[in-house]
Amino acid sequence: MVSCMRMLVKHMFAKLKKFNTLAFRYRGNWNAHEDTFAIVTGIINFRALNRLTW
Repeated sequence: MVSCMRMLVKHMFAKLKKFNTLAFRYRGNWNAHEDTFAIVTGIINFRALNRLTW
């Protein structure tokens, strides 16, 4: 069961790295990074919810 959860987490990190939010060290304004990170995670969550069957 733990390995299944670990794979889900690894897949989410891979999706975040696709948007380059976690792929590189961010050297700019930290507040802008937080906003960008929140937007990207919202897009990923929106995509994941659209895949669910209601």
